[in-house]
Amino acid sequence: KGWSQTKAKEFAAGADSFSQLLAKYPEHTLTADSLYARALCRRQAGAAKEAIADLDAFLATMPAAARKSEALYEKGLAQAALGDQAAAAATFAGILEADPKFAATDKVLYELAWAEKSQNKHAEAAGHFARLSQEFGDSPLAAEAWFHVAESHYEKKDYAAAVKAYGQAQAKSPMGELAEKTAYKLGWAHYQQKEYDNALKAFTDQLAASGQGTLAADARFMQAECLFRMEKYADAYAAYQVAAKEKASSPVIEVLTLLHGGQAASQLKNWDDAVSLLAAIPEKFPETPLLAEAMYELAWARQNAGQKAEALTDYEVAATKSRDHVGARARFMMGELHFAEKKYDLAIQEFRRAMLGYGGEQAAAETKNWQAKSGYEAGRCAEVQIAAAQDAAQKQQFVRDARQFYTFIVEKHASHELAAEAKKRLEALKSL
Repeated sequence: KGWSQTKAKEFAAGADSFSQLLAKYPEHTLTADSLYARALCRRQAGAAKEAIADLDAFLATMPAAARKSEALYEKGLAQAALGDQAAAAATFAGILEADPKFAATDKVLYELAWAEKSQNKHAEAAGHFARLSQEFGDSPLAAEAWFHVAESHYEKKDYAAAVKAYGQAQAKSPMGELAEKTAYKLGWAHYQQKEYDNALKAFTDQLAASGQGTLAADARFMQAECLFRMEKYADAYAAYQVAAKEKASSPVIEVLTLLHGGQAASQLKNWDDAVSLLAAIPEKFPETPLLAEAMYELAWARQNAGQKAEALTDYEVAATKSRDHVGARARFMMGELHFAEKKYDLAIQEFRRAMLGYGGEQAAAETKNWQAKSGYEAGRCAEVQIAAAQDAAQKQQFVRDARQFYTFIVEKHASHELAAEAKKRLEALKSL
């Protein structure tokens, strides 16, 4: 009766039946087997502590090696259920040491790996998953083991190794959630290596197999990202429109869908569409870390759509919110807009702020690029003013200003592509 209830998964009732048997026949030849069976029922019923007591009593009967390993395996599962992962790991490791040919070694390695992982012993866990995957390739657990091996490589940013391991996991024909996660992370491993065509294929394959899965929306977004990185802007824009129709899994993805969708529209010169998408970011996500970049792109779209006053306002927001290359570039663009309208004093003011701000001489290379360009444009502004000077004193002041700006490039940005041009302008100014 006890075994019948166990097979029917009525584990609590099964445990009661075995308890009745043990109470009525304490000295029966099946006592040890009944203890073991009750332990199985108790563990499955959630009574892990009582299961361990039964298993210890069973082990005290000195069972044969195979039965001993089976009982220890059950004990490890019960210890893990109680949250004592260290004890569980010790129990599973003991099985591997005492019975290296145990028939369920693949299961022991799997549980040992998870016990180690639960203690943040990721390297040890990865080693056990690797052994499982390599030595027990036919195990039903092999696919998941390969997935965890791949995850370990991915976390260490060894993306090439991760691709191989995710491929091994896929070769084991995983099912359900594991299959979807494997395909998704394979796509990401390719993406991290800038292998955008391979990444796109992985995400497309994922959607073909799990189009309604929990990661489907993320995969559609990543399809768009791959196309964007491949500079296939028309396809990317269409893909972002598809992705935008689904609920994003995080605010970051929702912002990036709008931002990169807007950038793709800008590349296609669909300025009105770009403005519509990009303007939604400050409205919906005013605190996003991507706000400065979004405002720059919005300003650029508005500038090209002929909305120059609005563009200046948006560039100002970008320049104020950012302390790196985005801000410096926004200041440069403000200077260019003023320069085009012959507002030279305002233009030079913005160029100066870009030249000397945003980290100054400690700025990153990308920011220094815009500092140098701003210096060159400031010099050009000053040269234009020379021709319009009202008297000799004013003319010499503009000459000094131009020399100062070009010298800034030659001395502070000697390796920049505009340094040679700046030297030529300094030579030309000597005659003035």
